[in-house]
Amino acid sequence: EPLRAQGDSRIALAGLWNDDPSLIHQAVINAVLAMIDFRSALPGLNARQNDPTDTPKVLWPARIGITLGSTFIGVIDTTSDHRPAISHRLAPEEHAHEGRLWFDVWGDTVNIAARLEQSAPPNGILVRESVLWETRGLFDHGPIHPVQVKNTTIPDCAEIYGICAAYRDEHGKPNEAFWK
Repeated sequence: EPLRAQGDSRIALAGLWNDDPSLIHQAVINAVLAMIDFRSALPGLNARQNDPTDTPKVLWPARIGITLGSTFIGVIDTTSDHRPAISHRLAPEEHAHEGRLWFDVWGDTVNIAARLEQSAPPNGILVRESVLWETRGLFDHGPIHPVQVKNTTIPDCAEIYGICAAYRDEHGKPNEAFWK
């Protein structure tokens, strides 16, 4: 579920509304599938040369980070009377959040996902090992290795390349075995 933009990044959630925590693997699988699908729309990944009907849908190389964990969620009220007075000299974009209610998510899980995204290679999907466990061997991935981000190390990261050969059709989409 898309949530918000921060700079040139986009934040999305999966499994937030699931009442049964034992089914979290389905939300994680869906999140990884959505990002593989998104990545396939990027330039250089789906464009066939000399075919004017096959134009790229996105104009930049994306970096994707996925992790699992607890978050804090809530509504932020930007209409609070406790804010300092707004100066009329502020730029229009500085008034963007004035007088609105925003649903937001925050916490270490969000920060780690952002660090994974920053460390991912162009057009890459970088995940924590817990994502690999929850996806139950459905996706090809690189070796698990530590990644140094800002002032910390995330010890268990891997890049997801795509759906495993046994679980994809000739177009790279999930086959019947995948869904079973």
